[in-house]
This record gives sequence, structure tokens and C-alpha cells, in this order.
Amino acid sequence: MSDMRNGFIILIVLSVFLGGCIFLPPEGTPSNGHFTSWDTEGLEDPDNPLGGASVFLFINKDIGLAGGWLSKGLGERDFSCLWRTEDGGYHWKLTKLPGHRVKELVGVDGFVYAVTEQSYNPRTYGFWESHDLGLTWKLKTELASPYGVNDLYFRDTLHGFMRADGYYLTTDGGKTWQEERWLNRISVREITDSLVYGVLHSDHKIVGCWNYVTRREMFRTEMPYDAFRGHFSNGFLAFEHDKRLKVYRLGADNRYHLLKGCNYKADGV
Repeated sequence: MSDMRNGFIILIVLSVFLGGCIFLPPEGTPSNGHFTSWDTEGLEDPDNPLGGASVFLFINKDIGLAGGWLSKGLGERDFSCLWRTEDGGYHWKLTKLPGHRVKELVGVDGFVYAVTEQSYNPRTYGFWESHDLGLTWKLKTELASPYGVNDLYFRDTLHGFMRADGYYLTTDGGKTWQEERWLNRISVREITDSLVYGVLHSDHKIVGCWNYVTRREMFRTEMPYDAFRGHFSNGFLAFEHDKRLKVYRLGADNRYHLLKGCNYKADGV
């Protein structure tokens, strides 16, 4: 067993020196239990080879969705497309929705939400809902935003949050959206439950947390460096300063504390 492991390591090293070859499993062989390859049967339409998937959502180990577009010609996107799998990614079935491409996919409590780019001029977006894990879809509303729709988040089937030309909330499952202008002073970086974490536009050292349902500020703390370009993830904040990677963890005192030992050289975060 040791000889086999050593031989495999040597093979990988040789592949790097011989041109950086990437070893892929044969087609039909599972990769991490999900995808056989990017050319899995059904992900591409032979009549529209320029199509592609850009967003993915796995609801469980078997059911997954891939969103993207199909095109009949360069720069001519004709359909928003959703591919659905029921066997962990071995086979995919294509569904075409009106619009140019799928921008967002979110799942919560057995519901699935999708945002499609409907038109370019003016830029409008369709908000779709599925009650059967992506088998059928219903258009709930159309949204207009010159800057796109991003950061879609639902904490349950009624309450959602998104960023467009501002920050918007829904309390009826996406049928109507209300702009929350008070959030425009914050660069929202992470959304969890009914909370948003972000950095003040007026002072990039101030990191805070706000409840977007009650509009209450939960806490704010000052970082020793410019945190505007930091990356948030489940109570952690990481960013580069003086070519070093700094990682902070949110404590019970609602302040971010530098993790000991997390002070590495970094080329960028």
C-alpha cells in the first residue's frame, strides 16, 4: 500500500513538471459523488454548444440544479436554462425558461428560487419559484435593476433579502420587494438568518452586524486595518495586511479577535 501511495504521488509530481497535465476520471466514473465531468450527458445541448452552467445548487446528495444559458450564436443568448439531476450528477435533464441566463439559485424548506436575466435594455430580471425541487417553475414577479440581482438569500419561504440597485426585503415569498435605504450606508458582506454583516462605507475599519428585519444594529467594532476587502464566513473575517493573511473570529463579546497562529504570508485574499 505504501509503494502504491508513493507511486501515485510521484505520478502527480511528474505530471506537473511535464506540462501541468490534469488527470480526470474516465467518463461514467463518479467524481466526489456528484459530477462525472463538465461534459456530463445533458449539461450541453448538441445544437447549442456555446451554452454553459454558471450557478449550482445541490438540494441533497441526489437532487441538484445547474443554471446557465444556451446560445445559437456568439453573443446571442436565447434561453435561461436549468439542468436538473436526480442521481447525484450522473444524468441531467434540461429545462428552458424565458430570458437570457440564470443568475441565482437558492433553496430553503423544500422550495427553490431562481433569478433569470430577462432582458438587456432595460435590464429586467424574473423571480421564479418551484415547489417541487425544480421540476416545474412559476414566475412570481419581474424586477428591474441596471446593476443586476445578487446576494439572494431566504431564511424561510416568506422572508428574503437581495441586492440590486439597493438592498431589498420581501415578506411574502418574493411576490413584492421593499427597498431598505438605510442599508445603503453599509457594504453588506455576509447574510445569516436575519442578520447582515458588513463594513461602513464612511469608514472601512468599522465592521458591524445589523438585523435587517428589525433594522436594529447588533454591534460594531473597529478593526486595526482596512476591512473593506475582507471576506466573511460564518463568524470569521479574513483579509490581507502587509503581505500577511489575518484571520479573525467573532467572539461572545461581539468583537472580532485575531486567531493566534493565523498570520501567514499572502499574495492576496
